[in-house]
Amino acid sequence: MLSWTAQDKDQWVVENVGLSRTQGELELYQSKWFDYRHLHPMDATMLFTKSYKREYSRVMSTHGREDYRKALFRTGLKRVPFINLSKANITSLWKARQKADELGVEYSFFIMSMLSIAAKREWGELPRPQHLWQDDLLEIFIDRNEKRKGTRLNGSELDYFKKNNYVGDEVQDAHRAYVMAQISNARPDKRHLLIFSAVYSLGYLEQQTFLNQFPDDLRKASKFL
Repeated sequence: MLSWTAQDKDQWVVENVGLSRTQGELELYQSKWFDYRHLHPMDATMLFTKSYKREYSRVMSTHGREDYRKALFRTGLKRVPFINLSKANITSLWKARQKADELGVEYSFFIMSMLSIAAKREWGELPRPQHLWQDDLLEIFIDRNEKRKGTRLNGSELDYFKKNNYVGDEVQDAHRAYVMAQISNARPDKRHLLIFSAVYSLGYLEQQTFLNQFPDDLRKASKFL
């Protein structure tokens, strides 16, 4: 796979996923989580598949559905490379990954949430990839994601999005705008906490970003140092 060119991947997608299911990928580049915006859709789906296997095994263990010694080997999919899965599974994983991209969330968080929601609702079996965009699960997930956003500053964990690594890439700019929007829209009494996270804790933005717009909140944030 490491030697595959973008053209090789495009050809594989046409033959194994189909052109009709690639509609909208360009738009998804604008909504998907920042960590994945440099990835070819095939690479993104492979990453999604790895996350699904890992989270499936984890939920099998943590929700008491399997002996912890056996849970490691229960991944919800055959233990084969992505390109060797059945076409039905490849298609389902592709569509599920697109749903996560549409919602703009990390793959591991999306999958873990959907699986744990089903487990708590006592599904007989944990959701397979084709169930990950089911309306009743999505409704609960979207509500959970909104609540999560309200508890912290949301942003990438990759060093590429830290201020010290800023090179003016458009994806970096989009991430900075995303972080800034959360701060601008925050409750006034909570804004200094988000500024502390953005500047000092997570290192997303420079102090100067807030000197003119939120100087008092920046001053409050600096007192935590």
